[in-house]
Amino acid sequence: MNRPHLFHIVINLCFALFLIGCSSHNLNLKSGDIVFVSSDTSGLAGAIKDVTNESGQLDFVHMALVEMDGQDTFMIHADTDRGVSREPISDFKKRYPFTMVYRISQLSDVQASNAIRVAKSHLGKDYNFTYYNMDSNLYCSQLVYRAYQSDSIFELNPMTFKNSQSDSFNAFWVSYYDSLDVDIPEGMLGCNPNHMATNARLRSIGPL
Repeated sequence: MNRPHLFHIVINLCFALFLIGCSSHNLNLKSGDIVFVSSDTSGLAGAIKDVTNESGQLDFVHMALVEMDGQDTFMIHADTDRGVSREPISDFKKRYPFTMVYRISQLSDVQASNAIRVAKSHLGKDYNFTYYNMDSNLYCSQLVYRAYQSDSIFELNPMTFKNSQSDSFNAFWVSYYDSLDVDIPEGMLGCNPNHMATNARLRSIGPL
């Protein structure tokens, strides 16, 4: 084996080890971190993206809270299949492979613990399919908002279900709310992952 070839092998091996070192195992996740999920553009996920992706850059359609419990890591979140649940990070990553973790700056351990306590108090609730803020059930960003509500980390904003490039209602949402037999909550206060990811106190620390 010649020396140049050996040199390239060593360089490639070092680079591979560097990539492994950048994995979620070395993110030093903390309770209270927020995982934002990117998804495809089909169905409900695509419809959420169509009406919340204001910048044209973010495409987050789901989010979860990190809970560290000893050596174990759990995700607390509200999704359409299970409602508000707590699941191991390994299971979460299988279902949501495209993620980015954000950390709230200047968040105390007491605040993080309180956020987890509040989130866990909602375990077992169904998913809030109406997205009405007064609904007793919760959607994903609503759960995170509630978890940090006492600390005023996030704000509610008027929701829109219109296409970002026009003033017309997204056809998916028209059919969706017709099937629920309720009015589209246009202009009502709510929240969504894309907008919450732009919060000035959040910084990205890498993918899971």
